[in-house]
Amino acid sequence: MNAIHPYGPTAAREHGKPGRELRPKSTTIDIHSHVGVPAAAALVKPHLDPASVPLAHFSTPETKAVNQRQEADRRARMTGLDGGLADRLRDLDQMGIDLQLVMPPPPQLYFTVRSLRSGRRPRRSARSS
Repeated sequence: MNAIHPYGPTAAREHGKPGRELRPKSTTIDIHSHVGVPAAAALVKPHLDPASVPLAHFSTPETKAVNQRQEADRRARMTGLDGGLADRLRDLDQMGIDLQLVMPPPPQLYFTVRSLRSGRRPRRSARSS
């Protein structure tokens, strides 16, 4: 694959009527969404060894290029910075999404970083194994 293919919020399906016209009248919840936290990235940065992060270590050059492009294109919406929160809320309204369940994006999972308080790695819950 020589070129990075364009992508969009729903590039895998045909577009039709706006979300509100298609969705049932009940509450619609997006259960897979990410919110980046720049302050967390800054806090962890001096303690993070990029070579220990599987996402960076095992990605092909093509995957890294797509990830970098998506980071640049979506940073404002994912962090809420630079007007991104207003853009994100407008997008949700247009899609007919009422609520989002948010989690950190994969680069901010920091499983390889030792705890900043104790010098030990954070314990994982029974659900994360």
